[in-house]
Amino acid sequence: MRTNPIDLIDDEVQKRRFFDLIDLFGFVISWDDPSITPNTIRLFAKKVPVTASLGNYTEAVISRFHQDGTPHIICCSNDFQRGAFSISEYLPANAESKKTLNKKLREPEKLVFFECGLYECTVNDPDPRVPLMLDLPPSHIVESFLPITMWIAPAGTTNFDFTSFPNSHPSSDQLKDLEWLEVKIGCAPEQIVVLCGGSQAKRMKYALKR
Repeated sequence: MRTNPIDLIDDEVQKRRFFDLIDLFGFVISWDDPSITPNTIRLFAKKVPVTASLGNYTEAVISRFHQDGTPHIICCSNDFQRGAFSISEYLPANAESKKTLNKKLREPEKLVFFECGLYECTVNDPDPRVPLMLDLPPSHIVESFLPITMWIAPAGTTNFDFTSFPNSHPSSDQLKDLEWLEVKIGCAPEQIVVLCGGSQAKRMKYALKR
């Protein structure tokens, strides 16, 4: 419940509780800090910094994986465009069209898959839950945008700490014992984005983001 700060000025009990909670947080100068893991949840006040930081963060994760040898798959979207009122086939999108798609769509242009990675579904879900990629799918599956296996936590799950498992990697049987649900996730429904001048663009990408 949100509390008016003015009501807390003379409340010593709540002030001490607040200071105790603050001690649980850590502070870093930038997203490049090594203490930030690929599964760190990022919160922003506005959409602009989210869009601006996503590309940098994705590249930082890829760079870290290259350095430490973490197996991963880089999944790039298939973006297309065609002229206004055209009935011709779609052609590969140019840089400006990609930029517009990045602003209009929830699915990012580039997504990094890795074992025990936590993601977010981009389609509307009345009971949104965090999908987990337990194991990397075969690269040819991702290249063809075929459905990939993910695991969905039981409703109300807020703890995603897997350090209690060997190598911090639970097995499928262990997830089943914890009532996680194995699902298949495919591409997001096609959305036509109208560009400047009336041209059209669309993106093929898994219905996931980080």
